[in-house]
Amino acid sequence: MVQDLIKGWFSDNRVKITSPVLGAFMGAWVLFNWKYFLLLFWGKGDLEVRLLAFEEIITTSNLSIWLWPLLVALAYAFGLPYLNVLSHKLLKRAEEWRHSEVVGIDIIKAKKKTELNEVIYKGDPANPYLGKRLDAELKEFEAKADITRAEANDKKLKLEELEAKKKASIAEQKKLELEAEQEELKLKDLKRRDEREKLAQERAKAHHQQELLNARFPTTYVFLKYLSESFIEDEVNAPLDFMMDCLVICFGYKNSDELLADDEFSLSKFDELSCVAYSNSTILKALSELIKTAKINVTAEEVFDHLVQMFENIDTVRFMSDDLFKDLASEFASDSDNYDSLLHEDSVTGSMAETNAYFEFVEDVHVIGVDERGDEEVAIKMEATISGTNHDDKPFSGDSLDVTFNLVFTPVIGRNGYSQPEIEDVRASVSDYWRG
Repeated sequence: MVQDLIKGWFSDNRVKITSPVLGAFMGAWVLFNWKYFLLLFWGKGDLEVRLLAFEEIITTSNLSIWLWPLLVALAYAFGLPYLNVLSHKLLKRAEEWRHSEVVGIDIIKAKKKTELNEVIYKGDPANPYLGKRLDAELKEFEAKADITRAEANDKKLKLEELEAKKKASIAEQKKLELEAEQEELKLKDLKRRDEREKLAQERAKAHHQQELLNARFPTTYVFLKYLSESFIEDEVNAPLDFMMDCLVICFGYKNSDELLADDEFSLSKFDELSCVAYSNSTILKALSELIKTAKINVTAEEVFDHLVQMFENIDTVRFMSDDLFKDLASEFASDSDNYDSLLHEDSVTGSMAETNAYFEFVEDVHVIGVDERGDEEVAIKMEATISGTNHDDKPFSGDSLDVTFNLVFTPVIGRNGYSQPEIEDVRASVSDYWRG
């Protein structure tokens, strides 16, 4: 009966007793407190005395009763699996080495066995193995020979390529030497040209100094004389400073001191001017402000008329509006002698070389527009045709050139005294009318 009760109790509490944590705790608890049980059951004294001594020991303050067994149980239950994993990882590497050695030994045995079988197989005279082996070795030898020949051909091609590069390098070197010689010739030509230009500049400087010596009569006085006579005819009392400021406005100087200090303001230089150009939008306003400052009883329009009369009386240079540069360019275009230099421009001679004709005449020169520029320059866009005659013994490839260029007027006296126009920005192309 009692035995059945005990079996039933163990059966009901089997899971609890076999729990990893509970079992570990119980084992640790016995490990830490075994001597107290020995004293309880087999110690000296009466049972009551041993029980009292045991109760004094079994307290929460005694860490060996509950804390140390609990920590050991937790470490065993949760730390042991990780320790097992670590040991398996360490053993894994050794097991792999051992397995590799075993497999390697088996492979060596198999190779040796294969060699033995091959020798036995070769030793049989009736076996065709030797013939096949010789054929295989012969084919292998021929394959290696083909590879050797292919490598030899590759080396030959590389040598030929290197030889071609060497020849090209020599040709390039000769070309560079020829170009260097041409550059040296150009430099010598430029040096001679610079020497000629320096000589021309020295001559021009000497001529300029001589002209300054000859021009003893002040240029400014000539303009003031004619302007004063014009004012007197209309009974206008204009002081000298007022008339001087009128000249400043006409020629675009900042003040009279700048005009008097300018060596270019001389009668000889006025022969080189194409015009003195004023702005319609600013000259009357400037004259009005000058009249207001000088407190003279005259209008800006009347002063402007006197300035026009002054230039007409001097009859040296044209006094005109800056809107008339196109007309001035057209007048310049009417004289064919002004365009002889076009035939020698690089762009024109390059286009001439594309044909089999020789060219002599510049025709149909006309204005096509105005090119905007800075530095107070005025550039008029022009267009022209250069006609030629094809050589009789050569195929026809055009006998006419279309040319565009700019006539550039540059201020040389003040900001309004413009030089004769210069031809710049020349572009030329062969006319394609004949292509149909």
